[in-house]
Amino acid sequence: MPDAEDSSSGDGSSDSDSEEEVELEPQQLEKLMKIEGELETAPDYSKMIEYIGLLRHAKLRARLRSAYERMASLFPMNEQLWLDWVNDELEQVHSEEDIERIQHIFQQATQDYLSTNIWSQYLGFVAELDPAVRGRTPAGVGKMRELCEAALTAAGLHATEGGKLWSQYREFELGLLESGGQGLEKQAEKVRSIFQRQLQVPLADHKETMEAYKAWEAQQGKSVPPHVVKAAEKAAEAFTLRLPYEQAVSADRPADAALLAAYLSYIKLEQAQKDPARVQVVYERAVTCFPVTAELWAQYTKYLEYNLKVPSVVNAVYARATRNCYWVGSLWAAALRALDRFGAPKQELDAKCKAALSSGMQTVEDYMDVLLAHLDALRHRTACPSSPSADGASSMNSSAAGAVAPEELRAAFGEASATLAAYWPTYQDRLLRLPSYQAHCELHVLKDHAAARKVWEDTLKSGLGRYYETWLAYANMERGLRNLREARNVFKRAYSRRLEEGGQPLVCAEWLHFEREEGSAEDLHHASIKVDPVMEEAAAAAAAA
Repeated sequence: MPDAEDSSSGDGSSDSDSEEEVELEPQQLEKLMKIEGELETAPDYSKMIEYIGLLRHAKLRARLRSAYERMASLFPMNEQLWLDWVNDELEQVHSEEDIERIQHIFQQATQDYLSTNIWSQYLGFVAELDPAVRGRTPAGVGKMRELCEAALTAAGLHATEGGKLWSQYREFELGLLESGGQGLEKQAEKVRSIFQRQLQVPLADHKETMEAYKAWEAQQGKSVPPHVVKAAEKAAEAFTLRLPYEQAVSADRPADAALLAAYLSYIKLEQAQKDPARVQVVYERAVTCFPVTAELWAQYTKYLEYNLKVPSVVNAVYARATRNCYWVGSLWAAALRALDRFGAPKQELDAKCKAALSSGMQTVEDYMDVLLAHLDALRHRTACPSSPSADGASSMNSSAAGAVAPEELRAAFGEASATLAAYWPTYQDRLLRLPSYQAHCELHVLKDHAAARKVWEDTLKSGLGRYYETWLAYANMERGLRNLREARNVFKRAYSRRLEEGGQPLVCAEWLHFEREEGSAEDLHHASIKVDPVMEEAAAAAAAA
């Protein structure tokens, strides 16, 4: 890596296109301009990759940096893309500001997918080029230790590659010890602690680590404690157990169904060992190989919700899942429900819902999943007058996450209906999920019977009024409230209508059923007089067909 102190300070040259630009052929320049125009209107992953490749070839530094930044904001980037970006930046390190920028890139790079190579290069870069770390100032030492611990948390349990991160941490602490100064005994304990921690982890290089530790303790005039030997033997046995699984998921294998099955088997093994951190690492390795397999992300997030139960971790993985599988509504909905359960404020829920609706989901059911999850969260936060929950608490999450006003809940239902109409103008929800849910909320959350009745009246005026299910749902609401006269009136309005898909005789049959169970003999007789001609006509039409 270049030495920042030996580089010319420059005057902002790192922020402009280099004087060493490669002159493009007319065809290449035309292609570059064409792709830029296409990306302005419709960002596309493959086009962004092609664009970055052209800019790298031309050494257009400033535009290349902007392209990388835009790529990172729009799409998850794999290990090679991140390292290409870092290497391109390393060619123009002129100041501490450049070093800070590259550290920021490394930090971003650790967020998309698990990569021991990125973490290793990150540690190496900071150790070599960060002025405070190189100078071994207290702040620099603390920074390096914090970064090493973050690397171990993320990838230190990687059975075949995690050892190099432990080694880098150990080498840093050994360097501090060998530099002398005060507190040598305390520093020796830090080195010893890292050795002993590493030896408790099932890693491929456990033999080499034990040999290095024995040699180091011998230099200190000590031997390896028996409990450490025992822990190391146990870790070695654990690695032997995992070795066949590691061989089945080795890096040289293609990302096919067999590799996915091998990862799922490995995950089951780790789940049986009941160590959530190890399960998480294998899941991370799996989604790195299969980043657009939505079912894998769904399994991973559910595992974290059920077992780890750490809001920041769960929400971060959901964010990555929806970033990779942005078209999958069930993942967006699950992410919303996790935010809801962990008490996120309404603004965060609204932002997540908005991101989902603009992500490019593929089906109306995707949109419905997201909208219902958002409405559920708002209902949980809407104050419910004199309606305690099962455990005696009122209005669920309303106090914890900020109460939602009744007008806001009603507006959200209106926006949900408008969204479906905008994206799917010909869609009719025969399951009546939005109107039935809104009517339920008006009745049982907001305690407004008139508003619930208006929901159904408005629904009847929409395209859904052509189907008998809508009329039946309205009548059943009134019946459930014991408003039998109003329920009967709904049937009286419905029975003579030419409802679609044979709905007219069906609603007639439902009216008779209602009168048998709720009405008097005279009510049933009156209903029969009304519906018999309709049902006879329908029977005759069916016989003639």
